[in-house]
Parts: sequence; C-alpha cells; structure tokens
Amino acid sequence: MKATVAPTAKQNSMNTSVDSNGNGNNGGAVPAQPQRQSSYSGSGSGTFSYEGHTTDALSVVEQFNASIGRLCQAACTVRGRHALTGILRQQNERVQIIFNELAPHIGTLALDMQGCHVVRTLLDYTTPEQNQIIVSYLTDDQVLEIATNSQHSRRILQSIFERFQSPALDRVVMVIAREAGALAATQQGCITVMQVVENGLPHQRNVILEGLVPTLAKLTMDPYGNYVVQAVLDHTDESTINEIVLKAYRGYWLLLSCNKFASNVMEKIVRTVSGNTRTFLIQELVLADANALQTLVHDGFGNFVIQAIIDSATSAEEVAMLAEKVRPVLGTSPYAHRIEARLKGSATGAGPAHQRHNNAQKNRIANGHFNDVRGEGRNASERERPQPIYGATQGHHGQGRRGYDPHQSQSTSNPSSTNPTSSSNASSHDGVAPHVPLRRRGGR
Repeated sequence: MKATVAPTAKQNSMNTSVDSNGNGNNGGAVPAQPQRQSSYSGSGSGTFSYEGHTTDALSVVEQFNASIGRLCQAACTVRGRHALTGILRQQNERVQIIFNELAPHIGTLALDMQGCHVVRTLLDYTTPEQNQIIVSYLTDDQVLEIATNSQHSRRILQSIFERFQSPALDRVVMVIAREAGALAATQQGCITVMQVVENGLPHQRNVILEGLVPTLAKLTMDPYGNYVVQAVLDHTDESTINEIVLKAYRGYWLLLSCNKFASNVMEKIVRTVSGNTRTFLIQELVLADANALQTLVHDGFGNFVIQAIIDSATSAEEVAMLAEKVRPVLGTSPYAHRIEARLKGSATGAGPAHQRHNNAQKNRIANGHFNDVRGEGRNASERERPQPIYGATQGHHGQGRRGYDPHQSQSTSNPSSTNPTSSSNASSHDGVAPHVPLRRRGGR
C-alpha cells in the first residue's frame, strides 16, 4: 500500500494564491494582475514605457511621441538608442525635435556608451548651422574627454571635422592643440589630432603644428605619435616641412633612424625634404661621422634609411659621393647586398630609383592593376616586390615588418583569401605581381 506524504508548508504556500478580495485560491490559477502604471526612467533598463502602456504594443513613432521631453534619458538606453537612430534616419521633421532636445546635453551624451551612437547619427543629418550650435555646447574638458574616452566618442569629433570645416571649430582646435603632444601619444587621441591635420582649415593645421613641434622628436619614436608626424608630412607644404624638420630633428638623425617607429618617419622625411635640410641630414648621417654611418648600415631599421637616402639622390654626383662613403663600411653588414643594389641601381638607371619605380607604379595603376593608390605612400623598397597579406609586411632581409595601425589593433586580413604570388593574381605588366597595399606606418 502506497504511503501518503503530507504536503509541507512550503508546498502549501506555493499552491495557494490570494485574489483581489483577499480570499484564498488553493490550487487554482493565479488571477491576472492589473497593468502597473509606470513612467519612463533613464536608469539604463533598456525599456521605453509610459503610463498605462508598454513598448511591445507601440510603434517606434508612438514610442518617440511618448518620450518627447525625456529623449536624453532615452538616448542612454539600448532600446531608446535604436528608436532614436531609426527616427533620425527617416529624415523628417522629428530630426529638429531631437536636435532641440539633445543639443544642450551633447557633451554628456557623447561620453555615454549608448548616447554616443545617437549623437553620431544626429551629426549625419544636421546642417552646418546646427553643427555650429552643437560645438558651442561642448566644454574644453568635454572635448579632451571625447577625444580619448573610446573609439565611439572619438568618432564624434571625427564626424564633426569631416562634415563641418569652418572657423567655428577654432575653439575646439585650440583645445586639442594645447594638449596635442599628450593626445598624439594615445591610441584614440592620435587619430583625433590626425583628423584636424587632414581635414582642418590651413590656419587650424598651423595651430596644431605649433603645439606638436616642441615634442616632435619624442612623438616620432612613439608607437602612436609617429602616425601624427606622418600625417603632418603628408598635409604640409614642402617649405614648412623643411623648416620644421630642421628645427626639431637636427642632432637626432641617427637616434631616430635606428628606432623601430621613427625610422618609418625618417624614410618619409628623406624622400620629402630638399635644399639645406637634406644637406644637413646627409652631413650628419653619412659625411660627418664614420661611426654613425657604420651604425646605420648595420642596424635593422637604420639600413632602410640609408637605402632611402640613396634612392632619393637627386644627381649622379650625389650618388657617387654616397657610394664613396658607404661602400667601405658595408663589409660586415647583413644588409650590404641590399644597400649595394641601391647604389648600383641609382648609378646605372635613368634617374633616381624611387622616381623610376613611382613612374612604373603609376603605369600599373593606369592600366587597372591597382585599385588602391595608398601604396604610393609606402617605401619604394617595399612597393617594388609583391607583399604577403598577413598583417605584417615582409622586410628586405626576410624579417617581418609589423605595421601597427591605431585604427585597427589587430589584423583582419585572411592569408588564404589573397595570395599575391599565385598565378591568378600575377600581372604581366613590368613583371611585377600586384599586391594589396598595407599601411606600415607604425613599425616594421
């Protein structure tokens, strides 16, 4: 005979409910409770709600209309962020409503994990006059924090400078210029400074340069700062570059040429400067001190700089002078064959080696072999040969030359998707297989 077990107190309580009149309802279904009357709260719960209703029964427009007056709190929630960005993309009269409510709080929203996405979407649909109002609400401290807080907040400043080139940004530029040295040494800050250099007005770019020059040599050796220096070289006229380089780098050429990050900048400078600046450079690295030249040709990074000097020689006399000084110290250098090849190429070719290669590359681009001309900014020595797409380009001596990109901390290239040495990618023009140019700026 099966024994009967008496229910425990806990089980009795679970099987008992109380109706609205306070009467017990043993074993029956719990009656539905009335809908709670609640209002929207910006607590970050991710719900849009107002009195007597829930979001599940409402359209996005109804949610928006119910939240007018509380859009700032809504923008800081996941559901509110998606609702507001959806409304903005409709590009109707509600854009002005959102702008009027969010603009006074733009600095706070830009630093919020969800709000920054709403601000970036708002900037896509605002007029120049509205952008000027948005900028006027940003305090100096907020500008600096937005520039370094995260990649999402930093992109707000990037969008402003890309879409709104105006003297109204002078105050923001002044704030960035005052801290340009510190900002350029951070991952997000260096991109902010680069955006001003690349997209700012000429007088705004000059303000940034004035803030960078005192620490330019130090930034050149920084894994992030070297990007900023290269952006300056790319977007500044030659006479200004000559003046800045001579002032900031004189006496430091050897140290910078043998540094992992700075050597990239030195190669670009060697190919850019002219006149007295180039004369001082060659004097310090090649002519004045045999020990400095010995160090340069034996260094894993410095040898690229001496190759760039030979490549950029402007006359046969300069090539002969370089050969006379360089060849005697090549004896034990592991990079001697590379340097010697440069000397022979510059001495026997029709013009400097980098000019011959640039002309060949322009021909390949014109014939459709390249769809991206960004490789033009890389070393001639690297551009002359197909490069493996592994996130680290191959150096002259077979060692990986890792290029750190602050825009992308990890390489997303797929080695199996692109093989520049395969027959399917081979180019019959000039006997050079095309390659996808990689940014090598940050190092080797």
